[in-house]
Amino acid sequence: MNRILSLTTLLGCLLAVNLHAGFRGKDLQIGGFVSNGYLQSSHYNYLVDSEDGSFEFVELGLNASWTLQDRTTVNGQLFAFELGPYGNFEPLVDYLFVDYNFKREFGLRAGRVKREVGVYAHIQDIDVSRASVLLPMGIYDQRFRDISASLDGLSAYGNLDLWKGAYLDYNIYGGIVELQEDGGVAGLALTSASRVADNLKVEFIDSKYNYGGQLWLSPGLDGLRMGFSVTQFMDMSATTLGTVPLDAQPSYLAGLPFRSEFEDYDLVNTTASIEYFVGEWNFVGEYLYSDVSLFVISDIAGVFTTREDTRIKGDSFYLSAARRFDRLEASVTYVEYYENRDNRKGIGTLNPSSAYNKDLQFSIRYDVTDYWSLKAEIHDIKGTARLFNELQQNPILDEEAWTLFAAKSTFSF
Repeated sequence: MNRILSLTTLLGCLLAVNLHAGFRGKDLQIGGFVSNGYLQSSHYNYLVDSEDGSFEFVELGLNASWTLQDRTTVNGQLFAFELGPYGNFEPLVDYLFVDYNFKREFGLRAGRVKREVGVYAHIQDIDVSRASVLLPMGIYDQRFRDISASLDGLSAYGNLDLWKGAYLDYNIYGGIVELQEDGGVAGLALTSASRVADNLKVEFIDSKYNYGGQLWLSPGLDGLRMGFSVTQFMDMSATTLGTVPLDAQPSYLAGLPFRSEFEDYDLVNTTASIEYFVGEWNFVGEYLYSDVSLFVISDIAGVFTTREDTRIKGDSFYLSAARRFDRLEASVTYVEYYENRDNRKGIGTLNPSSAYNKDLQFSIRYDVTDYWSLKAEIHDIKGTARLFNELQQNPILDEEAWTLFAAKSTFSF
C-alpha cells in the first residue's frame, strides 16, 4: 500500500508540473482485452489443475494512453487474471507512468514502468505478438508476473544512429518490485519446502531493488535485430511455515512446526536474443543464463537447524520459426531448460528428470476478425523442472515424458 501511495504521489507531482506548464490534453486512446484459455495435460499439473483439464486461465486488461502535451504522455493498464492458484482476479495496476520524450535519442518514464527483457517480457499480454498460447518455458513464466511485468521506479530509453542503416535501441531501468504472497516467487519457495513439510503457508515475503537494461542492435539488414539484456533482483526474502509430515523419520519429529527462511536471495538474469523477419517468416532465438545465490535457514520447533549457502547457475534456450498465411499463423518452438547447469544429469536429486525440461511445441493461431483470435498448441515435454508443488499438486515426480495441450480465445478492443 505504501508503494502504491508513493507511486500515486509521484505521478501526481509529474502531472502537476505538466498542467502548470500549460494543459493541452488530447489524443486519449483506450483499449483492452479479454481472454480465456484451457489447459489439459497427460500427467502432472502445470500452471493450473491441468491433469483434469482446466479453464482457470483468464486475463482481463484495460489500458489507456493520454497525450497531455507535446512529448508528454501518460500510459496505464489495469489488469486482473486467474491462472490456477495465481492471480485470483485481484485487480492490479499493471503499469502507470508518465513518459517524456526529450528527443529520439533520449526519453524518461516515471511511475510503474514496464521492464524490457528479451523479446516478450514487456509485451507478454499482447496475443497478436505471437502464435503461441504459452511463452517458452524456462525463459518466460506467467507465474512470475509479479516480478516480470513492471517495477516502481524510472526508466530511460532512446534510439541512436550508428552507421548507415544501423541503429541501437536502449532501455535502462531501476526501482522496486513488489512480491505477492500468491505469486511465482512465493510458489517457488513453498515448492522447495513441500518435499519435507506439510500444511505450508507464506508468513513473509519481500524484495528490495531491481535494475537492469536492454540493448537492441539493428545492423542494417532488413528484418534483423539482436538483443542483449541484464537484470538483477536484490535481497529478495521469504519465510514459510509448516509442519513435519506425520510419517517422518525419526518419528519424534512428526507434527512439529517447520520453518524455512530464504534470505539474501539475489538473482541475475542475462539474456541474448535474435529475431529475423523475412517475407512471411519470423525466426526467433533466445538464450538465458541465470545466476542465483541465497542463504537458506531451516529449523524444526526452533531447535533442529540447518544453514546453507546456496548457489545455482541455470540456463535455457529456445528456437522458434513462425509462418504467416493471411489470417492463419503457425509456429514450431523447441526449448531446453536446465535448473543447474553444473548438474545436468540430475545426479543426487530425488529424480534425475527434475533437473531439466525439454519442450517441443507446435502452435497455430487464427484471426477470426481484426479483434478476435483463436489459438491452440500441443507440447511434447520431457523433464519436470518447471513443475511446482506448493499446493501438493505434483507430490510425486514419477514420469519423465508428458504432454500438454493449450487453447486460448482473445477479444481485444
